[in-house]
Amino acid sequence: MSINRICDFVNSDEKAGWYRFALRKAIQHGRLTSEDLESAYSLARMQFNLESQSDDFEELTKKVESTGFDDETEEHRLVSIAQVKNVSTLAEQQILNFEPREHDLTVIYGNNGTGKSSYAKILKNACLTRGDIPYLKSNVFSTDSGVPAAEIEILSNGTHETINWNVQSSQHEKLKSIRVFDSSSAHHYLSKTDTLEFKLHELKLTDELLRASAFISEKAKEQEAIYSATPVLPNMHQGTSPSKFTITDKTTENDVSSLCATDQEIKELEDLRKEVIELSSSTSEAIRKRYSKRRLRLIPLQSFLSKLIEKLDDNSLSTLKKKFDYGESSSLASRKLRESTFSQLSVEHLGTEQWLVMWKAVKQFVSQSVNDAFPSESSRCPTCLQRIDADTAARLQSFDQYLQSEMQKEAASALNNWNSALTEVKQLSFDTSPYLAVLNEIGEKDAELKSLFDELIRSLKTRADKLTDEKPSFEVSDLNLDSFNRLNNHIEILEQHEAAVKDDATRLKLIADKNLRILELEDRVKIKSVKLQILKEVEKAKLKSKYSDMKRSAVTTPITRIANEISNESSAGRLQEHFSDELKKLGFNHFAVNALTRGSKGKQNFSMQLSDANSNIADIASEGEQKCISLAAFFAELTTDSRKSAIIFDDPVNSLDHVWRLKFATRIVEESKSRQVIVFTHDLPFLKMLQESTDNIAVKAVTRSKTHTGITLNAPPWDAMKTKSRIGALKQHLVLAKKAAAISHDDYKYQASIMYSRMRETWERLIEEWLIRGVVERFNREIKTQSCRYLTDISELDIETIDSAMSKCSTYMFGHDMSLEASGAFPSCEEIEQDLKDLDEYFNNLKARRTK
Repeated sequence: MSINRICDFVNSDEKAGWYRFALRKAIQHGRLTSEDLESAYSLARMQFNLESQSDDFEELTKKVESTGFDDETEEHRLVSIAQVKNVSTLAEQQILNFEPREHDLTVIYGNNGTGKSSYAKILKNACLTRGDIPYLKSNVFSTDSGVPAAEIEILSNGTHETINWNVQSSQHEKLKSIRVFDSSSAHHYLSKTDTLEFKLHELKLTDELLRASAFISEKAKEQEAIYSATPVLPNMHQGTSPSKFTITDKTTENDVSSLCATDQEIKELEDLRKEVIELSSSTSEAIRKRYSKRRLRLIPLQSFLSKLIEKLDDNSLSTLKKKFDYGESSSLASRKLRESTFSQLSVEHLGTEQWLVMWKAVKQFVSQSVNDAFPSESSRCPTCLQRIDADTAARLQSFDQYLQSEMQKEAASALNNWNSALTEVKQLSFDTSPYLAVLNEIGEKDAELKSLFDELIRSLKTRADKLTDEKPSFEVSDLNLDSFNRLNNHIEILEQHEAAVKDDATRLKLIADKNLRILELEDRVKIKSVKLQILKEVEKAKLKSKYSDMKRSAVTTPITRIANEISNESSAGRLQEHFSDELKKLGFNHFAVNALTRGSKGKQNFSMQLSDANSNIADIASEGEQKCISLAAFFAELTTDSRKSAIIFDDPVNSLDHVWRLKFATRIVEESKSRQVIVFTHDLPFLKMLQESTDNIAVKAVTRSKTHTGITLNAPPWDAMKTKSRIGALKQHLVLAKKAAAISHDDYKYQASIMYSRMRETWERLIEEWLIRGVVERFNREIKTQSCRYLTDISELDIETIDSAMSKCSTYMFGHDMSLEASGAFPSCEEIEQDLKDLDEYFNNLKARRTK
């Protein structure tokens, strides 16, 4: 089933959730409301992270199950247009009634400028029409320029409904069931492709998906425009890093920051500009000497800091800590050995460092003075001069063995290494007085850099003080070597510049290199100056990208493909057959024309082409032929539609000759037998043809006053009235003449003269309509030879009666210059009434003769 195909389409993982919401609403209610469309758009915003997801997001976008989708079976007829407001110069308190119950065909007649076209424009906007929908203008002569609006009453299956319509309101489904055909529609069939409005259940669903897609796409497009990029990037030099930068939705704040000049670079830019001026105004030799002098002034400070950092940086501190820790561990091991060696003796401090010094001195004295091993048995002690016995000699021998042990040697060596390293630290000088001139000069140019130097020197001094404490400490803060590195870098650059300026050629190259660096830094400064604006544009780009993704999610191509597949399976395929039938009904056989259908944006579209030529129909066919083809296409579409709602024609035969007028009139009358047909026209011959083709016709007229148009008349226009209707109108006018006679003779003469003018025109219509039975007619080039048979019974009495009546009417008709005698003896009311009775009696007798 096709509905299942549509459900599978929206339920696929790659489809945005708003598709499922829109389809579910369409299945439930048949048509998406404005609120539904706004909700679908809100869900799309949630899905593309433009707003937080609501708690019911998952529920609203869950997969769709197909349910029933009923056909529209109502027939919609137009009843009236009333309470028109703000439409051109149309009078507001008017009702244009179409009499849908009494007549199948209603004609609204009006000359140019009477408001007929304004009424037709309202219906073209409210109902369904091909081609361009006309713009409804407000009254330019009025200060009130409100929204064009009207009350449109319709009749649906016997039930009346009044629709408060205005040009800004959403489309009304019942009104859109009513179709309008006009000159724009006719041209549209020949030159454009448009929507075939026959809809299966499934096509109605795809239409609603299309509406949702169009709504979301348009909303996203509007937001894209709001977040369109504003040029904020400054003009930059070609080839620099900032000049290659572009703002995209992928740009990060770090990307922007990396292109902004730092304070150090801003200072560098100032120095570079001075250097370029200096390089440009001096010789190579002078510049080399200047670079050398600057470099040599910085070398002492560099050496001073290098020596301190060499002894006190993190690596040196780590080495010192290892020496200290090793000395401590070796000393601990040596102490334990000493305690085991001297623990049996009552003398304190044996084996200590002071004792070791004494022992080594005594041993050296003995070995050098008496050239004897020390200590030996029976010799005298060099310190107490007593004889050394065997026990004492053995004890002294153990002392010597202790002193010669590896552990003691290792402890002594570790202590010596630590003391040597500590001595080097203690000998470091932190006196900055020799470098104050250079440091102060640095401070004048860059106070921040001077502070970094001071901080580095203080940190190094703090490290030295902690190392030389009675109990050394190795817990120190990190060293900030930025100032030292910048010093080294600057000295290296000076050295490079000194080496680079060998001659004028190298000097010029150095100037060029510095200028390139200046351009780079200038652009980085420019980026820094607009960083905030750039970040705002980045946010806009991210939002625009999300709306672009949303717009792409609303692409209509898949919907079109599904609609095409469904259309190919529907009655739309019989369109060519219906079109050919309509051409035959209109008697068109000048050349072959084919009707084509194809899909576009989810709808089945319709166009035409010549069967045997590649040329456009509009280039080959005459105006009458074009109108005929267009009308055939219009009726062919109606044949494919299961509904029987009203159709409206606005000046369908404008500028056509009488042959096409008659064919169109015949076909329109035929269509009025199966549905309500309304015709707006200012073409009197066409109106007469419609009247002659059917008796089931209502003719309305619109006229105008000095300031307003669209004033409705209860009767058809005088020119369109037949003999019987004109006699009825004359009887009504006689009442006005009698009232005028009671007030003023001049008023009476005016009304009576108008009556005689119209009575004369009624005699003329009687001759055309009944006496010669339409053998020849005004506005018609055709001669009806078959009606000549009615001419055989015309007698002298007919001629005398008509001639006498016409002569009298001509004498007293309005605008005729009467003689003094005639003007003084104007017919009385009674005489006029008798003349009208004579006309009515002759009409009835003649009608009886002609209808035998």
